Amino acid sequence: MELPRPLGAEPAPATYGSLHAARAAFLAELGRVEEAVAAYEDALRLTDNAVERTHLRGKLAALSG
Repeated sequence: MELPRPLGAEPAPATYGSLHAARAAFLAELGRVEEAVAAYEDALRLTDNAVERTHLRGKLAALSG
């Protein structure tokens, strides 16, 4: 199964935090936890929205739990 990596390689979408969050959720569903954690961390780095950051931190905590 091909992951949605090519879209993230483009300059504009690569700076879109929601793309990284979606990729992280997909990776987590596949059981690829380390990659999911990295993608959630990328998403966190790219957003200043407090609500989004809280949600992403919760997703990270669930993967670490």
